[in-house]
Amino acid sequence: MVKARQDFVLYLDKSGNPLPYKEGDPLGEARKVSVKKGKEVPSEVLNLVFYNIPDYLDLKYKNNDIVISKELEVELKKIPKKSKKQEKYTKESLLEVLAKKGFKALKLIGKKFNVTDRSSKRLIKEILNAQ
Repeated sequence: MVKARQDFVLYLDKSGNPLPYKEGDPLGEARKVSVKKGKEVPSEVLNLVFYNIPDYLDLKYKNNDIVISKELEVELKKIPKKSKKQEKYTKESLLEVLAKKGFKALKLIGKKFNVTDRSSKRLIKEILNAQ
């Protein structure tokens, strides 16, 4: 439906949220979505690109406003937003997890934010900073 105005590459996490990526970084759980100029933009990234970087898309403009056709409007509405709000943790809730479920459960929470530590106190501090 919508074609790319230029070549671009996006790196997405499992939920479809964009990730910062520098050449040479390990991909980990990220996946790469590359689109060539003139090719159709995949529906999984259309909303993301349309609302954040519309210059990548070959769109029609009138008086510096994007002209949204009926087809594009339908396409944008039918794509579900994948991103879920991540739970915010407080120091008290993390201490409660540590007390009830142990250090392994705390490490799993830390893994969500890509932080690790051997000390529970430092791990809690790192999780709070990473949010």
